[in-house]
Amino acid sequence: MPVAGWYTWQGECIEGKGVEPDVTVENTPESLANPQFFVDVFLF
Repeated sequence: MPVAGWYTWQGECIEGKGVEPDVTVENTPESLANPQFFVDVFLF
């Protein structure tokens, strides 16, 4: 018996489907090796 679920603010169940991101970030090996990348992404 399920006791929880994942829903959007509009009430749509997204369990097993996911959602489209508002902002996409390209991850390359070079960007992941650069510590500034994480600062830029998380302080966006």
